[in-house]
Amino acid sequence: MNFDFSALNFETIDSNINAYPDMFLNQNGVTFTKKVLEDLGYPAFVLCLLDAKARVFAIRSCKSNEPKGLQVLQAERRTERCCYDLQQESA
Repeated sequence: MNFDFSALNFETIDSNINAYPDMFLNQNGVTFTKKVLEDLGYPAFVLCLLDAKARVFAIRSCKSNEPKGLQVLQAERRTERCCYDLQQESA
């Protein structure tokens, strides 16, 4: 199949711009976009909250010593990375 790409007017997409705070939940954990961190004030730790009856999941920033607090896996949270993972603090 031949296609003339020179006839198209491509623009480079800036992958560092996140207009919406997105969060992804799966069996391996929680991942969220940089916009979520910006909205939370770049926390080092967050707490995952669940209202099972209302089927609502949320995160909020917390202190490092808060029970069940999770560390944001990014040594420098203000980097240009677009997605961030959580890790349970080891004892």
